[in-house]
Amino acid sequence: MSTETKETFDQIWLKWGHATHIDGYFRAFQTNWFLKRFGLTYSELNELIGGKTVLEVGTGSGAFLYTLKSARLAYGLDQSYHGVQIARYYFQDTPNVIIINQDLMKFVGKFDIVIADQVLHHLPDTYKALEKSVSLVKLGGIIMFMVYKKKGAIRESMDSFLRYFTTRLSDENCLRFSEFMMWIGKRLTEINLPLQRWVYWNLFKCFYNEYFCRSNNLRVNFDWYSPKIAHRHTEAEVYKWLIKLNLEPVSLHVGESGISVRANVLPKQETVAR
Repeated sequence: MSTETKETFDQIWLKWGHATHIDGYFRAFQTNWFLKRFGLTYSELNELIGGKTVLEVGTGSGAFLYTLKSARLAYGLDQSYHGVQIARYYFQDTPNVIIINQDLMKFVGKFDIVIADQVLHHLPDTYKALEKSVSLVKLGGIIMFMVYKKKGAIRESMDSFLRYFTTRLSDENCLRFSEFMMWIGKRLTEINLPLQRWVYWNLFKCFYNEYFCRSNNLRVNFDWYSPKIAHRHTEAEVYKWLIKLNLEPVSLHVGESGISVRANVLPKQETVAR
């Protein structure tokens, strides 16, 4: 992870890390969205991770680790000092949840399941970050990852145009811009929810969820407009990665925001059917 990206997420978790734990609706939404994208029910997830060692790459403040508590050991890996400190605070009395403050690309270990959800696209090279994540999975284990998807031409152009400026702003000014985009999302939602969703998916990101606390609504916008690295990828790219890394897809979900994959890590002598 680049120094600038690390500093950005340090600020994100310093400002809003506690909100991800306190906002119960946000945590429930996060879990349900994860299950939908990876083709699982809650009971199926618990069965999948039960008795297993699970690593969450890019755990941030650790809010998703509640969903992984039924694992034999659930590890949260993140380079952000502030995110890790918050995660350790909330899980200090949960012995099977272990928080590690380290860079993914320098980390060594082997786990039954590795989850890299909405994080790899923030590293300098998404494929190399995925390759590293796969190297942490035991043979016969499972990798689960999600990367941003390239959207329509207008939204992609607007994203590139806006982010060209917002990623060069100070944290304070980017925060103000994110507040403005949140306000647009709120106003559009109040006028007409389908209109807000159309603008969101086709023109520019103006996230707002009326059930989230203000901090989490603001964080979602800042999380898009502040990080200097936010690669977007196509479905074809992801399929090439699966073949190259000898991964057998069990579930592949292409949504508006990203491409989510649950795959088995095959031994080297096996090949994915072409």
